Amino acid sequence: MSLFKSIQSKFIGFTIFIIIIIAGLFLISEIYFHHQVHEASDVIYDNLLSQAIEEQSVREMRLLATLLSKTLIQPIFELDVFQVRRLIHIVADSQDINYVYVYDQQGRILADTHGESSLMGKLPTTSIHQQISKTETLLIQKEGNLTHVAAPVLFENKRLGVIEIGYSTQSITEQIEKLLQELESIRTQIELGQVQVVFLIFLTISLVTVILGALFIKKLFSPIQQLVIGTEKIAKGDLNFRIEIFSKDEIGILALAFNQMTEELQTTTVSKRYVDNILASMIDTLIVLKPDGTIITSNPATSKLLGYAQTDLEKQPISIILPKEEEKIFMKKGFDTLVKENFVRGVETTYQTKDGEKIPMLFSGSVMYDNMNQIQGFVCVAQDLSEHRRQEDRIDAIMTALPDMIFIFDEDGKYIEILTGRHHLLYKKFNQFKGKVIHEVIPQPNADLFLATIYKTLETEKPQTLEYQLEFPTGNIWFEGRTSPMMQTFNNKRAIVWIALDITERKQLEAQLYQSQKMKALGTLAGGIAHEFNNILASTLGYTQLLLDKVPKDSKTWKYLKLIEKGDKRATELVQQILTFSRMEVRQFELFDITSVVKEAFQMMQTTIPTSIEIHHSFQEDCGKIFASVTQIHQVIINLCNNAVHAMEETGGILKISLKTLSSNEFPLPDTTQGGIELRVEDSGQGISAEHLTKIFDPFFTTKEVGKGTGLGLAVVHGIVEEHHGKITVESTPGQGTCFRVYLPLATSTHVHLATRQEECKIKSGSGHLLIVEDEIEVSSLYEIFLEGLGYTVTICNNGLEALETIQRNPQQFDLILTDMAMPQMNGKQLIQELHKIQSNFPIILTTGYSRIISEEEANALGVKYYLTKPILIEKLAQTIEDCLA
Repeated sequence: MSLFKSIQSKFIGFTIFIIIIIAGLFLISEIYFHHQVHEASDVIYDNLLSQAIEEQSVREMRLLATLLSKTLIQPIFELDVFQVRRLIHIVADSQDINYVYVYDQQGRILADTHGESSLMGKLPTTSIHQQISKTETLLIQKEGNLTHVAAPVLFENKRLGVIEIGYSTQSITEQIEKLLQELESIRTQIELGQVQVVFLIFLTISLVTVILGALFIKKLFSPIQQLVIGTEKIAKGDLNFRIEIFSKDEIGILALAFNQMTEELQTTTVSKRYVDNILASMIDTLIVLKPDGTIITSNPATSKLLGYAQTDLEKQPISIILPKEEEKIFMKKGFDTLVKENFVRGVETTYQTKDGEKIPMLFSGSVMYDNMNQIQGFVCVAQDLSEHRRQEDRIDAIMTALPDMIFIFDEDGKYIEILTGRHHLLYKKFNQFKGKVIHEVIPQPNADLFLATIYKTLETEKPQTLEYQLEFPTGNIWFEGRTSPMMQTFNNKRAIVWIALDITERKQLEAQLYQSQKMKALGTLAGGIAHEFNNILASTLGYTQLLLDKVPKDSKTWKYLKLIEKGDKRATELVQQILTFSRMEVRQFELFDITSVVKEAFQMMQTTIPTSIEIHHSFQEDCGKIFASVTQIHQVIINLCNNAVHAMEETGGILKISLKTLSSNEFPLPDTTQGGIELRVEDSGQGISAEHLTKIFDPFFTTKEVGKGTGLGLAVVHGIVEEHHGKITVESTPGQGTCFRVYLPLATSTHVHLATRQEECKIKSGSGHLLIVEDEIEVSSLYEIFLEGLGYTVTICNNGLEALETIQRNPQQFDLILTDMAMPQMNGKQLIQELHKIQSNFPIILTTGYSRIISEEEANALGVKYYLTKPILIEKLAQTIEDCLA
C-alpha cells in the first residue's frame, strides 16, 4: 500500500469516527437547541476541518518536495534518467498526486510521470510551469483544487534542476462532502434539545479531535521529518549520518535509498578529493570541455603554464589558448578526429599564453559519454614540449659537430639506435641499418669480430677497444671501435654502446710516418754507399782525366780512356741520384720561373713520346718563381712523364700535364703564407694496385721488366721534392690511370741570391804550398799528382790529427788547406775548429761525399771559404784553389 493511500485511509477512518459522534450530538442538539445554533456550529466545524486539511496537505507536500529534491541530486548530476523516473513514480502512486515533473538546469523537462509518452527535452508550455521550471527557491502556487509545489535541486549552491509536484485535494473533499450529506439526513431525523450543551460537547469533541489528529499526523509524518533532517545534515557535509527507518513501505524504501545515496556520495566525495589531488599534482595540462568546445574546468598546471587563473578559463572557448593560425588546424585534427575515433594521442599543436607566448604541446584527448551514450564533453591532456625541443636542438647541435658515430647493439648484434652527425658522409647509409642485425649489414669476418666484441663486453662488463676496416663505394675506411655495457635492456636483452671513430686519416699519417722512417733508413744506407762510391769515382775519374791529357787524342788508348770517363760520369750520375734520394747531395739553388722550366722539359719530352699517346697540357702563364735546383726540377718532370708514358706504352692513352698557382688557403702544406704551385701529371694507363701504391717511392722498387728500370726514378723524385720543402701525392685506380701531384712553395722575399751556372773553366798553373788532408790514399795521391803538375807544393796527411800536429809545428808553412770531412781520429769539422784557434784566417776548402754531417751553411759558419762535394772534377778543383788563393 502506498504512503499517501495509507495516510488517506487512516485519516478518513478517523474523520468518520468523529462525524458519527458529531451526528449523535446533532440529534441531541436538535432536541435541546434551535436549528440556528446547529447551523452555526456546522459552519464553524466545516471551516476548521477544511483549514486543517489544507494546512496539513501543504505541509506534507512541502516536506515531500524538499526530500525528493535532495534525493535526486546524485541521479540528476549523473544524468541517470532511469533512477529519476523510478523515484518520481514511487511518489506518484498516490491518487492525490496529479503529476511530477523534473526539469534540468536549462528548464527543459528531464523526466515526468506521463508514462512512456515522455516529454523529455521539451520546454513547458504554460506560464505557471515556465515560472516554476526556473525557480531558485521553494515555491507553492494554487490553481483551483490543484496545488503546485516546486523545489530546486542544489549541489554546492549550484542549481542542477527543479522538482515539481502537482497535488489535488478534490478526492478527499468529495468524500467529506458525501459523509456530511449523510449526516445531515440523519441529523434531520433526530430532534434533541439542549443546544448549548450540544455546542459545548461539540466544541470539546472538536478540540479533542484536533489534538488527536495532530498527534496522529505527527506520528504519521515522523519518518518524513527524519528524512528531511538527514537531508539537511548531508547538505551541511555530514556524510556519516544514517536514517534508522526499517519499514517495508515507501518511506522505508526511501530511507534505504537515502542511506545508499549517502554512502555513494561519501565514496564519491573521497574519490573527488583523490582526483582533485591527482589533478593538482599533474605536471601536464588538463582541460575538460563541453561538446561545443567551451572550457568546463582545468587543472593548476594549465593555469601555471598559460598564466590564467582557473576561474578565468571557465566558460571560455578553447580558442582562448590557441594562436589564430592554429585554431582551425587544432579543431580539425583534434576534435574531428576525437569525435570520429573517441581518442587521439600524440597530436603536435601550439598553446598561447596570456602574454602571447607560443608553447609547443603534445596533445591527447578522449570523449566523455553519459548513460544515454550522448557526448557529455572532452578530456584534453597536453604535454609541454618546450624543454624537449630545447633538448632536441642541443642533441642536434652535438650530433652535427660530433665526428664519431654512436651505435647501440643488443646482445644478438641488432642495431637498436644509430646516432651520427647529419653532415657525416655515411649518415644516410648507416641510418638504414636500424632494426637489422650485424650479419645483414657487414661482411662475415667483420660481423663475427663485432659479435665477439659485444659478447666480451657483456661478459667482462668492461669497455673494449678494437680497430677494423670497412669497405664503402668511396673506398676503405678505418674505424676505432670503443664499446661499453649498458644498464638499460631492450626487449629483455642486454645492450652495449659502440662508438666508432673514423681513423682513416690517422692510419694514413701512420703509413706516411712509416714510409718516412723507412726512407730515412734507406737514405742513410744509400748515403753511406754513395760516399764510398764517390771516393772510388773520385780517384778513377781523376786518374782517367790525367791520362787523357797525356795520351794523344787519335790513339785507341785515348778512346778507351774516354769510354772509362764516360762510364765514370754515368756512375757519378747514379750516385747523384742516390744522394738526391737520401737528401745528402748539395745542389745549387737559384731563383727561376717555374713555367719556363716546365715548358722546356715538356717540349723535350714531346719528341720521345709515341704517337699512340695523346698529350693534353695546361700551363698557367706567370705562375711565379721558385727557389730550387733547375736540374732537379727538370729531372722531376722527366721522370714523372716517363713513368706515365711507360704505363700507356702498350695500350696508348692520354697524358695530361698541368701547372697552376695555388693560394695559401688552397696550398696543402702548412706554414706557407705565400702559396705555391701545383704540377700535375696524369695518365689513363693501367693504374697501380693498392699493394704497390705504398711502395712506389721506395728505392729500387719497380714493376717494370728487368732491364727497363732501376727503381730509382720515383725515389729520386720523392727525394727532390722533399729537399725542396714540397710534397708529392699519388692517386691511382687499377684500370683507370694514375695522377701525380707535386706541390712546391713559391719563393719568398729572402730568396734574392741567384746562382749562376758555372762555365767550364780552363786549367791554369799556380803556386803555393797546399796541405791535403784525405784518408783515402787513392784520392790523396790523385790530388798530389794533379796539383804538383800545376806547380803547387803539396803535403799529404791521412787524418785530421796528423794535419793538426803538422800545422802546429809551423803555422806559416801552408798557403791553403784542403780537407775531407769524414776521417778517422779527427774529422774535418774538428780540424777546422782547432785551426782557427791557431790562426783565424786560414784559407780552407772542405770536401765531402755527403752533407749529413755538415751542410754548406754550417761550413760557411765555421769560416770555410769553399765547400765541394765528391767526386770533384779536376778542372773544378783547380779553379776553386785558384779562386781561394786569389
